[in-house]
Amino acid sequence: PFFKLIFIIGLLPILSGCVGPTSPFGAVKSLETQSAEEDDILAGYKISFHPSRKYYHHKTNFMIEVESESRISEDFELKIFHNDYEVSDGFLSAGVAQISTDRKKMVYSLRDLRFKTLDANNVRVEVYSEGRKVGHSFLPEPECSFFSDDKVVDITPFRAPAHYTTMIEKVATESQMNPSLVAGLVAQESGFNPKAVSWAKAIGLTQVTPLAEKQIQDTVKDWPQDPSIQHLTYAALKSKVYLEEITPQTEWRLDPEKSLRGGIAYIQYLHEYWSRQDNKKLLNENLGSADTYTEVILASYNSGPARVKRAIRSRKKMWKKDKSLREAVRYLKKVKSFCFHSSDKGEQDDTET
Repeated sequence: PFFKLIFIIGLLPILSGCVGPTSPFGAVKSLETQSAEEDDILAGYKISFHPSRKYYHHKTNFMIEVESESRISEDFELKIFHNDYEVSDGFLSAGVAQISTDRKKMVYSLRDLRFKTLDANNVRVEVYSEGRKVGHSFLPEPECSFFSDDKVVDITPFRAPAHYTTMIEKVATESQMNPSLVAGLVAQESGFNPKAVSWAKAIGLTQVTPLAEKQIQDTVKDWPQDPSIQHLTYAALKSKVYLEEITPQTEWRLDPEKSLRGGIAYIQYLHEYWSRQDNKKLLNENLGSADTYTEVILASYNSGPARVKRAIRSRKKMWKKDKSLREAVRYLKKVKSFCFHSSDKGEQDDTET
């Protein structure tokens, strides 16, 4: 054959412990023990991905592109490693390969790839020609920083009024927040549904809960608050919201712009909480990364800062492995994924790919 594709994937632990490894690329074959680093890497091959970083918030069409300065040799070999296990058969049967007419570019695409948020998902690609490694690359995690200023350019796959993007940009910028981070939070909290209601009586775009509302009372004290909500069951509350018996005129959390401002106010409260001297010391001693700080904020938004603090104290750098934060880890990965891939930064990276 003109080329051979071998995918390697790692053992993905599952709760039962009795089922073998699984893979988003297909069937698992065997463990690869060869080192990823070699000194004889040759120039002339470029490996790129589309999307350019891991995609957690939705399934996506995934593409690997290999470009060579000269014609790709007959024994060209592409290997992909995911936690060091092979999944070549599954990937080959599900994917589509294309080679350019000048034989300087090979593209392999796989539809509807979905990474599990609790898996490591360490993806490495290596290319070989004439038995020698001529290039390798790693699929990176999505970037999303509390401290960045990234514009929102695409909220696919969600459907929302066109002005929501403009509104998010406006409100986030006024509050000195990263617009794409706010968009990612809205995507995960409500799917851009302003009438979303949760079992915890979180309401609206940013799903501010009654408990979170108490932390931002100075921000919301002059906004309409419906006192009947505290006495309603989840089903009754959801019914009244969708029948418009409770409206934005009587409950601020149903007002899209106020929901954004309230959600951002709660994020700012969390920022102030983690900026306290004792908490800052805890983070600096155990974490020390700006990107990790963003994850701490997002996990706190989902699970509360006290639970996150306990996990950091007990597990330190492994805080995200704490069982109490399983849902928070899923949450923060999906928010960061949407944050990056919906932003101008993500669009630029994927275009370059």
